[in-house]
Amino acid sequence: MKTHITTDKILAYLDGELTTEEATLVKQHIAECNNCNLEAEQLKTLQNAFAATPLETPSPKVELGFEAMLHEEMAAMAAIQNKPKGKVVRLSTLYKIAVAIAILLTGFYLGTSYNRNKDQGNIAALQNDIQQLRSMTTLTLMESNSASKRIQGINTVNEFSKKDKEIAEALIYRMQYDDNDNVRLTAAQALSHFAGMEVTRKALIATLGEEKNPMIQIAIINILVSIKEKKAVAPMKQLQEKKETLPIIKEQINTLLPQLT
Repeated sequence: MKTHITTDKILAYLDGELTTEEATLVKQHIAECNNCNLEAEQLKTLQNAFAATPLETPSPKVELGFEAMLHEEMAAMAAIQNKPKGKVVRLSTLYKIAVAIAILLTGFYLGTSYNRNKDQGNIAALQNDIQQLRSMTTLTLMESNSASKRIQGINTVNEFSKKDKEIAEALIYRMQYDDNDNVRLTAAQALSHFAGMEVTRKALIATLGEEKNPMIQIAIINILVSIKEKKAVAPMKQLQEKKETLPIIKEQINTLLPQLT
């Protein structure tokens, strides 16, 4: 199966609408793909929320009510993201995001019952809002108390634009300051997706000069070499000359440095 499956396919799997063969393939893919596994878990949460909520007949005010709730929730999420870095967002925030997504998807599916041509502009706007909420979910996961949750959030970043500065800066912070080496390594590797940004290249070079973990050092070196970052030559030579630098790192630099000179 290809490296990503659509939300519709995951929903069909969760609803039991696939053939046995298709369901087996989707189940296997979800088990192996971190991104699709995360999306499947989010969709399960939404389905459970919908199942527990009594259905009501939409009134003419439903669109206005939906938009008001959406903007209120997004304002709350924006306030959370503006907090100083290093503060942990509690897991209750994830619940708020799930509720916001549930509200969003409810409004979306209600909208599709009306004239599709008339609602094309609204649908495009809602899709943009979904992307913003997806970004907030990822950023919130990266602030979780749980290292595994932070890694889970980091593993979704390939879904975003390679020029998304907010996501790149969040990864840089995790690479430089997270108290878990596995999280820092995962963040360093994920930054390869944003290697075209100057802020990323500067951060990788700066981190290389201070980093002590050899796995993270190797990850950063490989990224800088892959993007042909010539400004990395001097810090790589300095690292190679340090007595405390492990032989394996010195050998890696010795092997790859000619590609930058």
